[in-house]
Amino acid sequence: MSPAPVPPVPPVVPAPFTTTARLVNALDLGEGVAGATIQAGGLADVMSDASGNFTLQTPAATQYRIRIASPSWVERHAALKVPGNPATVSLIPNSLNQTYFHEMCRGGGFGRIARWGTAPALVVETAVIQYGSRVATDDTVPDDVVDRTMREVRQGLALLTAERYEDFASVELRRTPAGTASIVPSGAIALTWQRGLLTGFGHVAYGGREAGGTDADLVRGEVALDDQWHIFSLPQGSRRDFFLVVQHELGHTLGYSHTNTWPSFMYGSFLMDVSAQDRQVFEIYMQRPSGNRAPDADPAEISVNLLGPPGEMVISRCAFLRDPLSP
Repeated sequence: MSPAPVPPVPPVVPAPFTTTARLVNALDLGEGVAGATIQAGGLADVMSDASGNFTLQTPAATQYRIRIASPSWVERHAALKVPGNPATVSLIPNSLNQTYFHEMCRGGGFGRIARWGTAPALVVETAVIQYGSRVATDDTVPDDVVDRTMREVRQGLALLTAERYEDFASVELRRTPAGTASIVPSGAIALTWQRGLLTGFGHVAYGGREAGGTDADLVRGEVALDDQWHIFSLPQGSRRDFFLVVQHELGHTLGYSHTNTWPSFMYGSFLMDVSAQDRQVFEIYMQRPSGNRAPDADPAEISVNLLGPPGEMVISRCAFLRDPLSP
């Protein structure tokens, strides 16, 4: 009698890897984006449900580049690790002026977002320093000028980062010894008063910023003011201009560039206060990583071992207030 045939063992099919995510409105993170198409290389398209949720199911555990498209939203490109923690992916509504967003957030020669990944420190240089050489003089910035300006900068940080950074990581008042160069430390924004800034630079103030390399976060910045141009040197009726200049130059240190869109506090040739549209930009900007490019594409990889060497600080020339306001 022949033995009964042994049935073949079915092959073991590995369970697919999955990651769940939710698409939301970048201007209202509680609002899901329904009906968007999600594409990942070589996989079947997925569509977000009525609440914006979707699941990416993949045969391999790796990081996938995804493309998200929907008629009412700016196309988004991002990386999603599978398997991985549930993710929230925000989309920019088409109603936001994209030229304005690109000018303000990816301008200044970078062509990409370059922002602070964590709250910077604030270093307040109380010695008057010489423009150009950056050597500290024997003179000291008056205490009332330091206190008033520092208060404005600290309040500005919260406003211009959509309150992601409510204050600086630390605040240090420093007096560099006379004859010594005043250095902006890494990880900090410096507030300085410079002698000869108006004569040598042609403006009463500037905002500078430096990124740590390609697609990297900002690593240092500076708000510089001519030492003869400050809140107490101005007539009462024009003192608001001082605060608008400080706010604008702080914007440069945080990664914002000039825009030709009106109104905006980063308009390059006329002083303006923060607009409702600016506030929308702050919200989106703080949701995007450094390296984000138009239309809304995050870097394929964000890894410190891929970053290039530090670059030079970019200093912005603003067309307004080239001369001190006179009484």
